[in-house]
Amino acid sequence: IDPNDEEAKGGSGMVGKMLLSSGDKQLALMCYVPESNSAKLNASDWMKAVLETVGGEFVGGDGLSAQGVSKGDGETKFPLKDKDTCQAASVNHLKGLGLFPQADDEDDDWVPPDDIEW
Repeated sequence: IDPNDEEAKGGSGMVGKMLLSSGDKQLALMCYVPESNSAKLNASDWMKAVLETVGGEFVGGDGLSAQGVSKGDGETKFPLKDKDTCQAASVNHLKGLGLFPQADDEDDDWVPPDDIEW
């Protein structure tokens, strides 16, 4: 990424991420951990923890990236529902390691000033 380019001032390379893609027959998952966070988070461990919640299959990976799949059966197991479960499990795993930013409770009490018209 060109830091001098007007449209692209950076990237998301320094941010860990889990991508979930759901279809009718299966949910595909891929996660990435930047090297700067590899001491705190292992991609394969993260993927396995998420897949465990839906009985998914670990496809492969290492400390920095991993892949998995959860296959639906069309009767009792549906990839779209697994996607929601996996997303929550992913966030909970990161929270458990202290790697997910927590909302500040003070922000919940914010009241708009009188001069704001809705």
